[in-house]
Amino acid sequence: MKLTPQMWFRLFVTGGLSGAAYDQIHVQGHVLEYPHAVILQQDWWVAPLFGLASVVLVATGGGVARWAERLKPGAIGNREIVSYFGWFTAAYLASALLPIPPSALAALFAVTWLARVLPRPDRAPQLLLGVVMAVVGSSFEAWLTTTGSFHYLNPDLGAISSWLPGLYLHGGPLAIAWLIRLQQPKMNKP
Repeated sequence: MKLTPQMWFRLFVTGGLSGAAYDQIHVQGHVLEYPHAVILQQDWWVAPLFGLASVVLVATGGGVARWAERLKPGAIGNREIVSYFGWFTAAYLASALLPIPPSALAALFAVTWLARVLPRPDRAPQLLLGVVMAVVGSSFEAWLTTTGSFHYLNPDLGAISSWLPGLYLHGGPLAIAWLIRLQQPKMNKP
């Protein structure tokens, strides 16, 4: 994917600020905690880490997005993007606010994600990216907790919550739509 340096910078900043804002849902919902919090109960590195994750996703996910686009051709409209953001936001809010056991929430996330993805003509890339994001994201967070940078307040799957992979699963459709949108020529103009 060919993006200008300015677009990569905007991607880093937007991903960083968006990720930190979503992370605030977990901070304010008392799901996780940063021992060296400096900004709104988060550590200084949270936004840059989410920014870097956004850049890595765009740099590595273009092939999956092109595969998905070939299976379900057509422009990604604003309505579709808003729908994916809605699902992802709902999952984030559920992980912070629903008073159900983590394993039940993990099952709910898996079932709703499969119900969203399996009927789609582009289900194979959706399944692939969702699972990769769930494994890589959850593994990275589990490793990051070992550094003492942050911790989950009620982990039930090692150092993380068992619903975390499901949250990443719900990020998959949003990521693919976002990647396809970035690849559309009119979206790549500065």
